[in-house]
Order: sequence, then structure tokens, then C-alpha cells
Amino acid sequence: MTASLKRHKGHAIRWITVFCLAGLVASSHAGTRQIEGRIAGVTDGDTITLLDADSRQHKVRLDGIDAPELGQPFGRASKQHLAELLASREAVAECSKTDRYGRKVCRVMVGGTDTGLEQIRAGMAWYFRRYADELPPDRRQHYADGEAQAKDARRGLWADAEPVPPRDWRLSRSPLSSAGPQQATRSSNLQPGLLPNHWFGARGQVSGTGAIKPP
Repeated sequence: MTASLKRHKGHAIRWITVFCLAGLVASSHAGTRQIEGRIAGVTDGDTITLLDADSRQHKVRLDGIDAPELGQPFGRASKQHLAELLASREAVAECSKTDRYGRKVCRVMVGGTDTGLEQIRAGMAWYFRRYADELPPDRRQHYADGEAQAKDARRGLWADAEPVPPRDWRLSRSPLSSAGPQQATRSSNLQPGLLPNHWFGARGQVSGTGAIKPP
């Protein structure tokens, strides 16, 4: 093979590689839906209601984080912190999927700020490693770093020596759990009265039949 043919072959391989990578990037964004609107309500530290331009409501679960339940230590403080981040502001939700409860799972941005990351940095939510592979590498790193910093500074839920993740807390309260119910003993400094009462609803509670409601 002549030197000229080798050069052409090398160029062709490089271009094929570029096109393949471009295709992968495009396909990774193909399933992402963007919703713009204002905040209509905050359910808890990782779930909101977004009202779009057509006045349609969208229940949105922030991706990449897991906030304490309202009955857990710092549960209401987490909700209050998220409400303050979002209060009376326009938001952009970058949604990748819909969960089994019908909620859109999204990254929520306000003024260029990633509200999920801010929840983690403030010690108001865990980095949800269970679904880490659904996040791009840069966000995984930012969320992991944010959690490490909050933990080192003992901010929010990290003030407790061993904070209980929401999933474990819900399971412990189920009648089917051999451990029996655990009662949260710490009250938040931020009380529900600081926001409209309808913003404060139950989340992740156990029904009378022992079924766990949406987290």
C-alpha cells in the first residue's frame, strides 16, 4: 500500500470515528424532553410540580438526588430549602424518563443553577448513587464532590452521625419489617408555616395495608 493510500485510509477512519461519536451523543439526548415553566408547588426535598406555558401541571422528581422523607430528621428543612431555591422563579426541567409513579424524572435548572446539586451541597439530600449510571460523568463527579463536602462540613442531614437513607427509613416503618417502626425524633428549624400549607404533603408514607406510597 502506498503512503498516499495509507494517509487517505487514516483520514477515513478518523472521520468515521467522529461521525460515530456524534451519533452516540445525539442518541443520548434524543430521549430528553425539556419543559419550561414556573413552580406550582413543592412536595418535598426532591419532588415539585411545574406549570408549563399551556397551564399543564407536571409532577417532577429531581434526578440524581434522594431527599429525606418529611417525617425524617431534616425532611421539612430539605423541602423548605428547595422551595427557597425555586420560589416564584421560572425553571427548566430536562427530563430523561417517567418513573413508575407517573412522575417525570428531570434535572431542574433555575437561572443556570442545578437545584439538585444545591440540595446535595446544602446537606439536604443524598447523591442517589442507585441511579448514578443514568447521569453523565461530569454530573456524577459534581454530585459526589458536593456530597463529600457537605458531609465533611456536617451540613444538614450530615449533622447526624449516621443519617438513615429514605428507602431504609420507609422499609423500617413498614408493618412487614421485623425491625418495627422507627420514630423521627429531631424537629427541623424550618417549619411548614413559612410556606403555603398546601405545599406540605405526605411523601413516602406507609398506608394502612402496609404498601409504601411513592417516595
